[in-house]
Amino acid sequence: MTETVLLLHGGGLAPWMWDPVVELLPEFRCVTPSLPDLDSVEAIAEAVASLLTGPATVAGLSLGGQVALALAAAHPERVARAMVSGVITRPVPGAGLASALLPLYMPFRNLRPLVWANLRATGVPPRFLPQFTADTRAITAGSFRRVLRANQAFRVPPGLGASRVPLLILAGEREAREVLASAEDIRRAAPGAAVAVVAGARHGWPLADPARFAAALRAFTRDEALPERLIPAGGAL
Repeated sequence: MTETVLLLHGGGLAPWMWDPVVELLPEFRCVTPSLPDLDSVEAIAEAVASLLTGPATVAGLSLGGQVALALAAAHPERVARAMVSGVITRPVPGAGLASALLPLYMPFRNLRPLVWANLRATGVPPRFLPQFTADTRAITAGSFRRVLRANQAFRVPPGLGASRVPLLILAGEREAREVLASAEDIRRAAPGAAVAVVAGARHGWPLADPARFAAALRAFTRDEALPERLIPAGGAL
């Protein structure tokens, strides 16, 4: 039977971000849902859980990674393993200010220089500018605020360590320090979790280097060594 892989996109993005990865994983049945517009990671995870009829590999970036961890904690019988990248489990300085400034940002969000700046800041490659622009145009202030709220409120799920779901926690070497610290938070809560740093990578590295992400996912499902430039973190990050 073909193994199912559930790929969960980052906040403010859409399933298109996984298209290059899916092309590189023909041996899997890849499912790339749109995350529902809900108020919390836990609520999103409950909605996504209905897509899984049996154990599947779940992978996600950023908000999608948070949802993957919430799924593993709440529904371990449906998650064979989980691989996440760029997950935050602690407060980020300035997040409250970003939410407060949202009314000022929204009227100007579609200006090309601002779209380009956001594209670069998140590490999304320029070839995805049309999709990124469309997502920027489509998002509403309410949706944006819910994404921010859900992302910032997420903490390591209490049942994660007891779930016994194999976990691979990834972080780009050039991520915000809160992301690197969050990987340690997850490892402390789930001592069996593997943690690795992606050398030279920024937050959006799965889009910039889909071949490496696909190789990491394949290796994880086969219990093989991680590909080059994914450096296992044996000590504190």
